[in-house]
Amino acid sequence: MLIELVGLPGSGKTTFSKQFYKQMRAAGTPVQDAQTLALDARAGKQTPRFVRARPERALLHRYIRFQRQNKELDALATAQFDDAPVKHLLFTMVAAGYQAVQDLAAARDVVVIDEGFVTHGVAAFYEKGDRDGMARYAALMPKVEMVMHLDPGATLAFERTQQRAGPDPERRAFVTQKHGELALFERRDQMMRDTLESYAARGVTVVRLDTAAKEPKALAAEARAAVDALLEGLG
Repeated sequence: MLIELVGLPGSGKTTFSKQFYKQMRAAGTPVQDAQTLALDARAGKQTPRFVRARPERALLHRYIRFQRQNKELDALATAQFDDAPVKHLLFTMVAAGYQAVQDLAAARDVVVIDEGFVTHGVAAFYEKGDRDGMARYAALMPKVEMVMHLDPGATLAFERTQQRAGPDPERRAFVTQKHGELALFERRDQMMRDTLESYAARGVTVVRLDTAAKEPKALAAEARAAVDALLEGLG
């Protein structure tokens, strides 16, 4: 069972994740991280001998397997990230993490992928305002079982990034350059919501977590209940 965490910068994903992992494990449900799983060189039915016990080879092997099965998505992402090598590398790790779940995880294993396909797709298209491009990308994204949307709204997310930057003008300028002004937050937020609607239409469970109104502990309990319900449905 693969869960993708989605949220704008300043949405509270890091704080939420700590509480969510803590509560899940306290309830006796182990949680794994997809990016870590991508480096796991355990022998799987699709793992050749030369990959075993070599994490760097395991990562590349899983990305190549993903690439072969998702050629259109990979080509579209590669074209968009052509001038952003760091973002392209992060997409590669997301793809490898997804493939690792398919290769190594059982149906009832709970695996979390932070900043997965939705996040990196939006990162590729939102600055250009290319909604059609994002729609094509969303239609090609492989399905996960659940998306948790950490949602404070664009304005509060922007304000939080500014608050974290502190009063230093240079630091604030750096944060603004990295994440954008409010208008870009709003554009990114809308594109993210549109993509989640597309995911939901394909049968993915989308759980909205209001990080403006609730504390991380309460949100983690809400998320855990949603996971438990989905696991129960798996039988």
